[in-house]
Amino acid sequence: DDLEKTTEQIKKVKDRAAHHGREIRCLAPIYVIVRETREEAERVADHVRANIDIGAAEGFIGHSLSDPKQSMADYGSGSMEMSLARKIALGLRAPELIGSYRDIINAMVGLKKAGLDGVAMSVFNYRDDIEEFGKLMPALRAALEDA
Repeated sequence: DDLEKTTEQIKKVKDRAAHHGREIRCLAPIYVIVRETREEAERVADHVRANIDIGAAEGFIGHSLSDPKQSMADYGSGSMEMSLARKIALGLRAPELIGSYRDIINAMVGLKKAGLDGVAMSVFNYRDDIEEFGKLMPALRAALEDA
């Protein structure tokens, strides 16, 4: 389970810092697509995945592929290289939180309980996604305070 691994990793890092007399905070990047329903969020995520700018991902990777003479288009859709390109295009390999308002609230409460002190959130369409995220903020704040 990813949340269990995250909890273990955060605990190890914080324990190591404590061993050296330091107290640290742990932050992580996340990629969020939130809509009123999970189905709507998944439709948006499918649209994003279907319209990935492979050229931009390729430029970001800097052709650090298994064969630098090939372009991303030469790799199959299920290849490791295409998987990496998708992850880069969708939030630079940040964990994806995709779902309804309640799904995202539950996921973020889980991250807080895992020991995470904050997140750097990335979204696909700032105008729409920040507006959607704003709709869940009052409930998210309350849930995080109670966690």
